[in-house]
Amino acid sequence: MADQILSIGIDLDGVTFNTPVFGVELLRRRHKTDVPMKFYRKDRIEEVEGITLADYEAMKQELYSKQWPIELMPGAQHHIRTLRDTHQHTLKFVTSRSGVLLDRAQELLTLHPFSDIPVIGVGRDVPKTDATLGMHVFIDDDVHKLEPLEVPHRILFSHPYNEDDELPEGIIRLRGWAEIYKYIWDEVRL
Repeated sequence: MADQILSIGIDLDGVTFNTPVFGVELLRRRHKTDVPMKFYRKDRIEEVEGITLADYEAMKQELYSKQWPIELMPGAQHHIRTLRDTHQHTLKFVTSRSGVLLDRAQELLTLHPFSDIPVIGVGRDVPKTDATLGMHVFIDDDVHKLEPLEVPHRILFSHPYNEDDELPEGIIRLRGWAEIYKYIWDEVRL
């Protein structure tokens, strides 16, 4: 694979940025209750006593609209830089953010060595299908966003909140950036 140039798409929240940890902390502080990471998703958040779907949506809006000091996922900086700089792969961030939320993500990227990687914001509840056309690999933490894509290598970035999700054929689950990098290096061929 070393001599092949790949087109790789990467989601931002939960894959590049460690927004789930920050989001859980915001909910904990605001509602004075612990939120296990496995419930950090729209379809399970109401299983946490004292937190409603509206609370979750308000937290997401606040999380994405302000310039919080959100850290990168462990290993993201090293492996994304290696894919781009050492292997010369073409990288794009593809996110469901749009408008001011997309602007905040781009501002956050300037704090890391990724500000030169293009960012495509498709909008909330809009499939990433058009934005990922021609890509060889796409990495997301939401299996439902991976399902419709016509990308040969679809990777689910594993988190406690998606561990129970069944994987449709053609989607693999990997646990962190080291596994993702190894998979791309060992398995992806044009």
